[in-house]
Parts: sequence; structure tokens; C-alpha cells
Amino acid sequence: MMVEKLATVKHRGGDLFIYPLSTTTTGLWLVHGPYARLRAADPLAERGSAALRALAASGRSIPHPTDFKSVGAEILKLAGVRSWAVFERDASTVHLELGGGSMRLVPHENRTEESQGHIPMEKLAIQLPLDASAEQVGEAIDRALELCQKADKGRFSVGE
Repeated sequence: MMVEKLATVKHRGGDLFIYPLSTTTTGLWLVHGPYARLRAADPLAERGSAALRALAASGRSIPHPTDFKSVGAEILKLAGVRSWAVFERDASTVHLELGGGSMRLVPHENRTEESQGHIPMEKLAIQLPLDASAEQVGEAIDRALELCQKADKGRFSVGE
């Protein structure tokens, strides 16, 4: 599937951090605002709405940065950390992808301890219709995050 729009949900310390990504003029996907921080226990519809807003803010051809230190600085500040390494270390990651007339939520396995980052578990992707409600998106986020946590605890791996 050709990804046209992309957003990320990070679950870290009981909070969800949700933000869009867009491609630069060189084709690199970069994080940008608006950033949302919600409690993982917030209503499903609220979490789903934040994810749908992030997808709507995703796009193409944003200016390529000249200073990469500032990329994503706002989300790090919102999370109360100083580096991406710290932000990523204890986080579960789900990508929301739009493209080819469909929406997918792709859970990731956290392999930051092995310096491999967050690895997509494509075979476990959750498909949703483009007209999915905010509550349906919120439910799918929960399911995808459960898959991340199972993988992070070694119950299965990327290949499954």
C-alpha cells in the first residue's frame, strides 16, 4: 500500500502521544504538530478523534529542515524528556496509515534495547474502513497497543 497520510500513537507511562508525519520535499517522513497528549484511559472517541485529526494534518511536501535538532522538539517537551532515545525506550508505537482507499493501524515491536528501534508488525495490521468512527479508531488503537505490549513482553515477535 502506498502511504498517503501517516500518524503515530505512542503509549508511554499511561499517556498517549499522538502526532502527524508528513513528507518533506525530499520524500523523508518527519514528525510535526499539532501534538496531542491524552491519558490512555480517556474515552475511546476522544482518543480516536485525536488520531483522526493527526491523520488529517499529515501531508506531503513540507519544507526539508536545515536543523534536525528542532524536529519533534515539541513532542519531547510535552513528554517531559530531552531526547528521542528516552522517549522511545519505554514506548509502544502504532502507526495509522491512509492510502489506497483504506486505513490501517500497524503495531510495532519495541526493540530499542537492541538498537533496532520500533519494528512494524505488518502481519498484525488492523484494517478499518475510511469512514470508521472516532470510537472505532479508538478501539483499534487499543487493540494495536495490546499487540505491541504482547510483542514487547516476548509473547510473539515481528515474524508472527
